[in-house]
Amino acid sequence: IVVIINRYDRDKNGKIIKELANFGFSGIFRPVSLTFESLLEMSNLHIKCSSIPNTYVDQLALEEKGTERKNVAKISRGDYMIFMDVKITNHTNYMMPFSVRTSILEARGDYDPYNLPFVKLNIEKQMEGTVDANSSEVFKSQAVAVHVAQWSDATPVQYDVVLQLLDSEGRTICAKKRRFGFRTAEVILDKLNINDRRIPLMITRYYEFDTQNGIAVPISRMRQDIVLMKRCGINGIIVSSFPANDMLLNLCDQYGIYVFAMSDSRYMFDYVEAHMNHPSIVCWGFPIYNFDHNRCKTIKNQCEVVDD
Repeated sequence: IVVIINRYDRDKNGKIIKELANFGFSGIFRPVSLTFESLLEMSNLHIKCSSIPNTYVDQLALEEKGTERKNVAKISRGDYMIFMDVKITNHTNYMMPFSVRTSILEARGDYDPYNLPFVKLNIEKQMEGTVDANSSEVFKSQAVAVHVAQWSDATPVQYDVVLQLLDSEGRTICAKKRRFGFRTAEVILDKLNINDRRIPLMITRYYEFDTQNGIAVPISRMRQDIVLMKRCGINGIIVSSFPANDMLLNLCDQYGIYVFAMSDSRYMFDYVEAHMNHPSIVCWGFPIYNFDHNRCKTIKNQCEVVDD
């Protein structure tokens, strides 16, 4: 089966927007996946993390008596408050009660079903309720994760959050997994701080382009580029113009590359909403080309609602 799709975007005046740097190709440049969803669907998962002091965790009494924290060499660990929200869509003609069971595991290439690396969680706000017929609603959850590895360019440790959507009788309707990392990022005195530590940055601009395939860059080329950058001591890239490929961001999460994600204001809100869970993305921005201060400020305010 051959599927050919041509996409045409129009501006506010109805004129077709000509895209640049297509390198002689048209149609689909990135892998397309067809997904079958359940009648009660989970989508638009957003994860935010903030570090919390040890005294707060001690008050929760999460650790059992007699247990000790085992520090792994060269891997910094901490305690984090996790804020999650997800959109639940009811595709039926009936009001549907539900609940969501949340679990977090340290990411593995292959999981041992008899020894799953679960993270100790304290669910402070459960995700549950009812969704009206043929409607959508956003539900929020809050939890504390104890003694988890911090994601950074030196230790890119990732975790998998698994959400199980249950009906009123506790039966699983569907389950979804999302990979993320425990990482905080803030700018203090014009310096980037990752996990409350000032990070020296060695950054280069990265353009998704291949001499043989144009902007349809294969994942092998992306991995080769990232490995070369790591060997040269580069720990960050600036990706501008078009939104970055999800495969590139996954590799940056895996190998530990900070990403400064820049895109045109037309795509920025969707860009943030789709990729905010990548721990590698530490900053969002607009390119200087065709910069409109008022419009960019409006888009920034919209994006801060999703990812502050």
